[in-house]
Amino acid sequence: VISSTSPVRGGGIYNAGVLSLTQSAVLSNSSGAIGGGILSSGVLTLTESTVAGNMSPLTGSGFGGGLNLAGGSATLQRTAIYNNQASFGAGVFIASGALAALNTTLSSNLVSGSGGGLYVMAAGSADLRFVTIANNTIANNSATAGGSVANYSTNVRLLASILAVTAGRANCSGGAQRLISSGSPSFSSVFPSPPAVRRLAVRPGLSCIQLERL
Repeated sequence: VISSTSPVRGGGIYNAGVLSLTQSAVLSNSSGAIGGGILSSGVLTLTESTVAGNMSPLTGSGFGGGLNLAGGSATLQRTAIYNNQASFGAGVFIASGALAALNTTLSSNLVSGSGGGLYVMAAGSADLRFVTIANNTIANNSATAGGSVANYSTNVRLLASILAVTAGRANCSGGAQRLISSGSPSFSSVFPSPPAVRRLAVRPGLSCIQLERL
């Protein structure tokens, strides 16, 4: 799906049913508000696929440049989401519903508000396993807070994954999970944790994701 446009939602794809894409590409699509690449409120599965170069507005009304999950569920396997842009959740924006991601990369996404790689609202959830949110995902976005991840849900997990740090920016924001105390060290990468459940922050006092061991 290439270079499609919608005035409001789902620039490339609007899924309200059951959709499975394998070895597919959603490229250079745009929407006027929600889901520049994909808007899904049904059941979505992306396997070995690419979501790149999609756009929702950077002016405050754009939610989910690559993928906007507005209900239902989305499963990402061996998929890359990069070079997308939006006001909030340039890579993936979860308004509600459940995201499960395995061996997936969120990178090089540009955000003007927060959640360059991932934005999760209170009604959403995310289970991220062997996921990379790194490289240009954080470094090249314009967010002042939550440049990498903005999380307002109590049900987000990051397992055996990598989350990069951008110097001088608050890469993680959100009100639901303040999982680490002020003054704790920043992490440049995250790997399987010790036996006890660990907590993750990318800047002291600004944590928003729970890190669990294998």
